[in-house]
Parts: sequence; structure tokens; C-alpha cells
Amino acid sequence: MKKRVSRRNHSQIINNFYTLVTIVMMAAVIALYTKFINPNKENKNPIEAVVLACQKGLKIEQKLVNEKLLKEAWQLFSEGNYELDAGVIVEENFTLPSFLSLKKVNEMFENSIDVVAIKNAQKFLKIKYEIIQNNKNENESQNENKKVFELDFLVSFRINAKEIIRMKTSFNTTNPNDLASKVECIMESFKANAKQ
Repeated sequence: MKKRVSRRNHSQIINNFYTLVTIVMMAAVIALYTKFINPNKENKNPIEAVVLACQKGLKIEQKLVNEKLLKEAWQLFSEGNYELDAGVIVEENFTLPSFLSLKKVNEMFENSIDVVAIKNAQKFLKIKYEIIQNNKNENESQNENKKVFELDFLVSFRINAKEIIRMKTSFNTTNPNDLASKVECIMESFKANAKQ
């Protein structure tokens, strides 16, 4: 009985070698790009931001992400080149109280902004805010038979999708004035940081 001898084809060996070399080269290029060239790399040491007294009292956290765009953000804002972008992230069966409708929250922002927005501006500052349901803090109210929900409120200031400064706070669904004062403080904080 003859033994079957299998030999590796020389072209297969060469293909495997070139594949290995290509993988090593691509890994080196990606490593160099992410370390030295990547312009979107976020600074690991956050830039110090101006913190107002109202932020401490109302428990508003903030992070200044892009100091270079602050001046441009202020210029666009002060000229009226801004727009509000609202969102709500809640479960299907959850209903927001009427004072939290996006129209009412937009009015809270407009009341705290003393500049009229220009429609259809070519370049603008986007003030993006989201109301996010926080299920962990659901509890029953003692006086009433309705639930009190803790909601997160996230506000981000952006130019061309590049985030400049972000602020986060929480509030519950029983006090409409609480959110209005937080919106006022967030806008004052943006102005204080942008003017510095």
C-alpha cells in the first residue's frame, strides 16, 4: 500500500507569509495613528471649568471637553446662531408630567437666553438636552398615591457635532420650578465658561 504524501504548495506558503506581514504592518499603522495622529482623541485630563455657586447648590456636574471651541461657541451664541435639540429617553409605559413637555422645557431655555435665535443659520451652536428616566430611584409618595420619579437631565453644547461642554443633573417629577432653576444655572454656567 502506498503512503500518500502531502506537500505544502509553495504559493500557499508565500500567501501566508504576505498575509502575516500585512497584518503586522496594519497593526503598527493603527497603533501609530491612535497614539500620535488622531485629532479626535479626547484629552484624558479634563480642562478646569468655571464652577458657579448655583451649580454646587443644585448639584449640577459639568465637564469642559473642548476649550478651543469655547470662544467660537460664545460668538455663535451671542449672534443668535444657536438651536435647541431636545430628546426624551423613557420606557414606553412612562408618561412625563405636562410641565416636562419638550415645548415647556424649550420655553425654560428661551426664558434663560436673552438672545433671539436666527433660523436657518449656516453654522450654529447646538444646545442638545435629554431627559432620561432613571428607574433606580422610583419610589412611592407618602401623601399621594402617585409615583415620584427621579430623572436625569443631560445638556451638551456642540458645534458641528463636536462637544464643547456637557452638564448633568437630576430632578424629580414633583417640582417644575426645580428644573427651571437648573436650566437657568446651566445657561449661566455656559456663559461664564465661554466668556473667560
